[in-house]
Amino acid sequence: MTVKLYWEDSHLTRFSARVTEAWLEGSHRIIALDQSAFYPTGGGQPCDTGSINAARVIDVEIAGDGRILHRLDSDVSFDAGEEVTCEIDWSRRREMIQQHTGQHILSQAFFRLFGAETKGFRITDRATEIDLTLEAQPGEIESAVARAEELANDVVFDNREIRSHKVTPTEAASLPLRKESFITDCVRVIEIADYDWSPCGGTHAERTGEVGLIAVRGWERAKKMTRVHFLCGMRALKDYREANRSADAIARKFTVGREEAESSVARLLDENKRLSRRSR
Repeated sequence: MTVKLYWEDSHLTRFSARVTEAWLEGSHRIIALDQSAFYPTGGGQPCDTGSINAARVIDVEIAGDGRILHRLDSDVSFDAGEEVTCEIDWSRRREMIQQHTGQHILSQAFFRLFGAETKGFRITDRATEIDLTLEAQPGEIESAVARAEELANDVVFDNREIRSHKVTPTEAASLPLRKESFITDCVRVIEIADYDWSPCGGTHAERTGEVGLIAVRGWERAKKMTRVHFLCGMRALKDYREANRSADAIARKFTVGREEAESSVARLLDENKRLSRRSR
């Protein structure tokens, strides 16, 4: 079993380890280490990337026996017992920290306000998704999403402390967990001060302010649940920049301010409909 360094410190980006196994799989070398800060794909969160010595780590997964396996983009050889220098791609790790911690905050907002449980969670290339047991009419869901988004950002701006606890299943049963844990040996619980307790093995921020803005992009009905798409931190900033660029470009087309662009587009569409009717 590989020691999970990311459980102790989600901000650890450089560490040393010893190779326990190494083998060739096609053109890629697979390496197992005695300890690793690389997060393996799982629980809805993609894996870390980075490097081991000079070789690029392109994929990380966890085996059934607890070994963390690192796939390299080369066939460079390693020997069992060899000490290696490892480095995490911090920009990707920070992005995952912001999305995953933001999910805890937003999921708890929906649970507190509406009793809606999170049944699914995924970080994709473009956004983060949660599947909620939130049933209401479209207009009511719009209002619910807005209220949950506001509460979530209040928690972010409070900059609350986030703590990690390793407990037994018996100890976990006495905690106010938002969701049930199915782990039977050691349970890792993430606490957001005076807000949320959730069993989770992912990487998280040290304080909620690190998450940055939580912005909901939209929602849809999926699998009899409400699927909410959102962005946190740097992803939210990039999305704002793109939305702002598009809005400014449209406004310039009409020679109006950005706040008038929507009404200008509406007038153009109405005029087009009138002209089409006249043409027919």
